Amino acid sequence: MNPLEYMLHVMNNRKAEPERRDRMAVAAAPYVHGKKGEQGKKAAKDDAAAAVGGAGRFSSAPPPRRNNVN
Repeated sequence: MNPLEYMLHVMNNRKAEPERRDRMAVAAAPYVHGKKGEQGKKAAKDDAAAAVGGAGRFSSAPPPRRNNVN
């Protein structure tokens, strides 16, 4: 049994003390629910530009609708 499996086993054991179960849940959380990776400078810059330029009075108009007539 690896350490993560042990922590999850203790956390799910109803007979274990609640404080111990809480400590195991806190210890196992980073292994089960990872952090969102940090973005690079370019990705952060692109996201900021999309957030600012995506709406408002001076945003780009949607493309014209294409009508297919047969």
